[in-house]
Amino acid sequence: MSYAFGYAGACQIQLIQQHDDKQSIYRDMYPDGSFGMHHIAMLVEDYAKQRQYLLDQGLEKSCELYADGVWASYFDTRHEIGCYTELHSVSDRIVNTFSRWQLAHDSWDGQSPVIIEHQSGS
Repeated sequence: MSYAFGYAGACQIQLIQQHDDKQSIYRDMYPDGSFGMHHIAMLVEDYAKQRQYLLDQGLEKSCELYADGVWASYFDTRHEIGCYTELHSVSDRIVNTFSRWQLAHDSWDGQSPVIIEHQSGS
């Protein structure tokens, strides 16, 4: 997987590319060679409450992930809004990471090489 992050004001924009043909939440919507808007995401303070709210609305949870103290789930809202909806729990780590990325985006001069940040194990 390759990810690119940018911002339009406070709105984070993610570009995601899957490099293999393994089944995933991304391949469910876009087979190899196709692309488009996949999901909108919300950082939510009360993840369990918001997750249950979407379930109570009859939305199908397509997948749920937990890593490094952060929960995320994708709900299939393609029929309603044309893409998935992601809920993402809030942690100091994720808020600090997103803030660092937004600062890098906002301070980019449009000429310098793009910032590439690699995490170990990725």
